[in-house]
Amino acid sequence: MTTEKGQSNDDVEGALNPAPKVSSATKWMLLIILAPIAMFFFLILLGLAGEVRKTWIQTDVVASGRAPTWDPDVLRAEWYQEIRGYQDEVGKAWRLEVAAQERIRAEWDNERRELLALREQLRWEKEEWTKERKATPDAPGKNLKEKEIPTWDELQPAPHCFGYGTREYTAQILKVPTGSDAMSTCNATTVEINGQKICHPQRCENRECNGVFGHWVVPDPKCETTHFSALQDKGCLKPGRYFEATLEGLQPGDNAIGMCMSTPAKNGWLHLDAPWNCWQKDLPLNSPVVANWWIYDPECDGEERI
Repeated sequence: MTTEKGQSNDDVEGALNPAPKVSSATKWMLLIILAPIAMFFFLILLGLAGEVRKTWIQTDVVASGRAPTWDPDVLRAEWYQEIRGYQDEVGKAWRLEVAAQERIRAEWDNERRELLALREQLRWEKEEWTKERKATPDAPGKNLKEKEIPTWDELQPAPHCFGYGTREYTAQILKVPTGSDAMSTCNATTVEINGQKICHPQRCENRECNGVFGHWVVPDPKCETTHFSALQDKGCLKPGRYFEATLEGLQPGDNAIGMCMSTPAKNGWLHLDAPWNCWQKDLPLNSPVVANWWIYDPECDGEERI
């Protein structure tokens, strides 16, 4: 409820009943009463701290076995003694470490002297071995060097011709140097066949346990026995002319197709190289071998084969 002037009941009651005020005398009275109480509790806490310190000192005395003392000179002397004890322990450990290092260094020096003596002995032995090798004509090193030079075994010619005017030879590579590859040595070793020096084989064959063999195909006049019959003109096959002939002079056991493909043909003024096709008319291997040539002929341009 408010009054006519807009003041509430609480404001009116506060104005009618003001808060009591504390006088200065009352404050001093409270301070005088509380101060001794605070001092009492402080002394109690101080006494407890002293008891704790006394207990700690007694425990330290029991552990160390000495009488308690608070003399600064005595405490300083004990502190110096502890420092000297620590320094003595560190110094002892350091001396032991230095002694161990000296012992290791002495062992290294002994090993070094032994190695120098061994090197000097090896040098002397090498000089003696060199003198002995120079003085002896057939020194072991010379024979060993000769044994390591790769050579070919006896050359074996094929019983039949490889092609027209050629024959195949084979031989095994021998004396392959230790640590070398036999196939690489085969491909890099020269040979002389029928007075002709050949730098390397045409191919090398690894026959496993039987060794590595080289193969060469070299000229052989004894294989120039095959020839062709007269060329037969088979007519035009645009834009050229088609010829055919039969292989003659074939020796038993020769490769018929190989000899045919490598035999040249002559027909009067016409000289033809190896045919571009060879074939046998019948199934038996001894049937005639027929060769074909195709030659460009402007007259056959646009015409079919006859």
